[in-house]
Amino acid sequence: MEMRRKTGEEETLGRQRKQNRVEDKHRQKRDRRVPEGVGSGFDRDVATFESGNDGENFKLLDIDGDHLLIGARNAVYNVSLRSFKGNDAWNIQWPPAEAVHKECTMKGKSKNECQNYIRVLSRDYRGGLLVCGTNAFLPWCKVYEGGNSGDELRENLSFEAKGVSPFDPNHNSTFFRDGDMLYTGTVADFAGGDALIHRRDVTKEHDLGVRTEQADDKFLNKPQFVGAMKHKEHVMMWFAEEAVECDNCGPTIYSRVARVCTNDLGNNPNYPNQWTTFAKARLNCSIPGDFPFYFDRIQSISTLIPSKSKTPTSNLIYAVFTSSLSGVSQSAICAYDISQIWSVFSTSNYLTQDRVGDLWKVTKVSKSADRIHECEFSARNLTDSQLKTARTNVFMEKPIGNFFHQPVSVQLGPEQMTQIAVEAQVSALDGRFYDILYVGTDRGNVFKIVNLARAAAPSKFVSHQVLTMKLSKDPIRKLLLVEDSAQIVAVTETKVFKSPIAFCNQSKTCEECIGLRDPQCAFDVALLRCEAISAHLITDKERYIQSVESGDMMKCAGKGKVENKMENSERNAQQQDQPRVNPKMNAVITSAHVSQEWADPKESVDSDGKPKDATTQVTTLLTAGVSEGIIRGVPNIIVVGVCVGILALLAGVFIGICFTYRMYVLSNEKKSHSISSSYYKPPSTVMTISSAGSNPPTTPPVIPSNEKPINAYETGPPPPPPAYEGTLGRGGISPTALYSKQTYL
Repeated sequence: MEMRRKTGEEETLGRQRKQNRVEDKHRQKRDRRVPEGVGSGFDRDVATFESGNDGENFKLLDIDGDHLLIGARNAVYNVSLRSFKGNDAWNIQWPPAEAVHKECTMKGKSKNECQNYIRVLSRDYRGGLLVCGTNAFLPWCKVYEGGNSGDELRENLSFEAKGVSPFDPNHNSTFFRDGDMLYTGTVADFAGGDALIHRRDVTKEHDLGVRTEQADDKFLNKPQFVGAMKHKEHVMMWFAEEAVECDNCGPTIYSRVARVCTNDLGNNPNYPNQWTTFAKARLNCSIPGDFPFYFDRIQSISTLIPSKSKTPTSNLIYAVFTSSLSGVSQSAICAYDISQIWSVFSTSNYLTQDRVGDLWKVTKVSKSADRIHECEFSARNLTDSQLKTARTNVFMEKPIGNFFHQPVSVQLGPEQMTQIAVEAQVSALDGRFYDILYVGTDRGNVFKIVNLARAAAPSKFVSHQVLTMKLSKDPIRKLLLVEDSAQIVAVTETKVFKSPIAFCNQSKTCEECIGLRDPQCAFDVALLRCEAISAHLITDKERYIQSVESGDMMKCAGKGKVENKMENSERNAQQQDQPRVNPKMNAVITSAHVSQEWADPKESVDSDGKPKDATTQVTTLLTAGVSEGIIRGVPNIIVVGVCVGILALLAGVFIGICFTYRMYVLSNEKKSHSISSSYYKPPSTVMTISSAGSNPPTTPPVIPSNEKPINAYETGPPPPPPAYEGTLGRGGISPTALYSKQTYL
């Protein structure tokens, strides 16, 4: 059989295939060398879910195993975390009845408002599902059974949701489920004026439950709820409201945390179905100083974040705040220790008011009343005096201070932080544990921020921003960490995003990898690439380079680029259609608003315990940010420096020309003035001022002949003016005399 000779093109193709097989073999061998705790599992594509309907008004409500339960308009979507697609067989469609919708529009609401927006969604331990919605401004709840192992959902119970779900979908409400008890912070009327903190048994069709007192601004005054949680025998509600205890300061917003006892049944005969143990305290999030700058409008809270350090443990709650001042667009993150919160509620005095309109005063409460707020009571056994005292003392005098004595991070400029989720105590190669904060903004960004202060890292910065994820143009409404898969879920009005939480493989050099200062990224000196790691699983720590506390690039010791040009081009082609993630821009972002210089708690307050000057703190914040930006953005700083130098040179030349011209003009003016003064010949007669009311003189006044002309360059005081004749009015010389008065040079 005759053999056909291969063409040049076929030979080239064969060599390419052979080379590809060799590269595949090397790649497989390289991947087998990756130790436990290292992998590219973090570096996955960003996925998006959207229903295709307008005005969905998404609100992330619950996570059920490997599925997300998302409340929307007239529907509940079941979205798989793996495929990130909706499960149509399990979705709930629940539009309002036609009669309810018609009644809503007749009351003046729009067709879009008169829909059923799902705002409460919760699984119970029996597998049941509670769903509550606005239902065209007639809130309603349904309890479903089934839904497990592909079973179809069956409606088991329904009841009116007044005090459970808001009427208006735009109202900021919150809820927390504890067994069969559902705690909610919402409004209970059509107009939205009856705000309440409410608890009811959701397994019963009829249950009045327990609520805050109605029509009393002392308890709640136009609150905007952001979160709820349970700690021991108390349930806490976090919200912002208009302050009523601020005398003579006008409308003022304060952020609060309120708590009630879980064993408070509200069954006192004098005040049935009303809380006996309700109390609240102000949250202080501010830049300290003699005149602190306050962030008074709370936006979001994290879950309770425990500590793994060997030092005395602290359980922290992070919260996002914005400034309530008009025209001031700033936001901040503050942290609060649960033990300090409990200390304020246990030891602080109260602010009380004898009558409405009176000034607020400090009141010391007896130990018996304190035991009521500590849940050591039975409402039926309280005397009228004890009950009145407990219900009168609602405000804590002492505010709850920031755990770090200053914000963890401050955002300056028009973009504001809105939501927060925290990955607790992530281990790094230096043996420390860092809290990683994921913060959503009103411009669709998600910041990844490392809290350096809690880890007691030897750094002058409180926090460091690792990267910015640009997911959307719309505000981030909710964030949820899916820790088992190292992903984060972000919710906007119409879309849900799933993104990895680390982008180590986008760093192409050792310097870029170290510059991230991300506890989840380290540079592999054996494979010469930036890897996503879990430090607590790493056994050979000498193989990896990481510097979270300072970003020390000297550790790289001249390591080169991580990947060749072919791999870079392939990666860029794969990511062209993906949402923008740019870890390189963190130097610019951090220098503007994220990095904050550490101030020792002892140094940030004076001898009386008051915070030091806020101006110093702000200057420190900006200076620290710029310093850190220079460390991590040297190439950019060089370019900016050259541009600034050129502009400064041009400005100097322009100023020099203007100055020279001005001096030339002034010199000519002086010469002209000198000549005219030297050759001036004054008149030889004295002007006599006529009596008041006579006509002004028509000839100029003359100087006596014995007076010499005064040269402009001669020194010494001028001669006294001649004695004038004339009349004086009440204030001195008459108007005619003023008109005729001679002025001497």
